[in-house]
Amino acid sequence: MGLIGVCVPNDDNLRFALFDELKFCVSVGYSMVFGGRFNPVRFPYERSSGGRLSSLMLKLSDFINACGLIDPPLKGGLYTWSSHEVVPVLTRIDSLS
Repeated sequence: MGLIGVCVPNDDNLRFALFDELKFCVSVGYSMVFGGRFNPVRFPYERSSGGRLSSLMLKLSDFINACGLIDPPLKGGLYTWSSHEVVPVLTRIDSLS
């Protein structure tokens, strides 16, 4: 079994490619444990500004489901990241296992 440390890039095309590559590895039978930070959010409610369900959110959810990953529940607050501005943007950045 391989341990894969993941820090998802900020470019959406690179994110999509990474998700596809990791899904492929799982689909052909590689046993892996993923750990790391998945910077995108899965759902609009995970961002203080809300918004709509985006293609990136759908792609991340598809990746999570296809690989059988667990998105652990957040305890102690709604968000894990802040922009630290006067009116901050808050998000729940996904950490998967």
